[in-house]
Amino acid sequence: NSEGDVDGDEVTVTDEGVEYDAEEGTLVVNNPDVNTLTDDMFVGFPFLKYVDLRNTSITGVNVSRESGPFAGLSKNTFIYMPVGNTTNEANVIIGNICQSVVLDADMSENESFGLSGSFVSGCIELDRIFKKDETTTLCLPFDICAEDMEYFGHLYHVKSVDQGYVKVEEVTDGLKAHVPYLFKAADNNTQLYTLDVVEMSMPAEPSAS
Repeated sequence: NSEGDVDGDEVTVTDEGVEYDAEEGTLVVNNPDVNTLTDDMFVGFPFLKYVDLRNTSITGVNVSRESGPFAGLSKNTFIYMPVGNTTNEANVIIGNICQSVVLDADMSENESFGLSGSFVSGCIELDRIFKKDETTTLCLPFDICAEDMEYFGHLYHVKSVDQGYVKVEEVTDGLKAHVPYLFKAADNNTQLYTLDVVEMSMPAEPSAS
C-alpha cells in the first residue's frame, strides 16, 4: 500500500487493481495509472513465481534484485515490465522480450516455476548438471533444435507401454517444449541451454501425461 507520501503526478501501487494470490505465489498489477514504484516494496512478500507490471505506465526503471523496488526478490521470480525499462538480470521480461532466462533446477522447497504469459528469449539455460550416461527424465518449457540436441546427448520418448514393457524411441528432430523425455548426457557436467530465440511458455495442461 502507498502511504500517500508521493507528491505531484506520481502514482504508486495500492490495493486497487492488484491481484495477489498468496497460495499460488503470483502478483499482477492491472492499473495503467501506476507510474512509480517505491523501494523495497516486495520485501515483505514470500517467494513469488512472478510479478507482472505490464499493465502499468512504469518507465525508466533499471530492474535489479540488489536494490530498488525489487530488492530481495528471488532470482527465480519472473519480473514482467512494460517497454521503456531496462535490466542486466536474467528472468526479467521487458514487454515481450527477455535477454536471458536461467531455470534453477535446485529451487528452495517453497519455490516453483511459473509464468504470467509467454515471451521470447535469446538465451535460455537450465541450471542443472547431468552425469554421463545417467538416464534421467526431462520436460522443459522451451524447444531445443536438433543440432544442439545432438551435442547434449541422446533423448528418447515413450512410444508405447504394453504388458509392463515400456518401449522408447530415440528423438532426432529436436526437443519440443512441454513434452516428457528420457535423457542420457553425452558427457559429465552437461548443462542444457539454447542460444536461439525461442518462446518460453507454460503447458496448456498443468502436468505432462
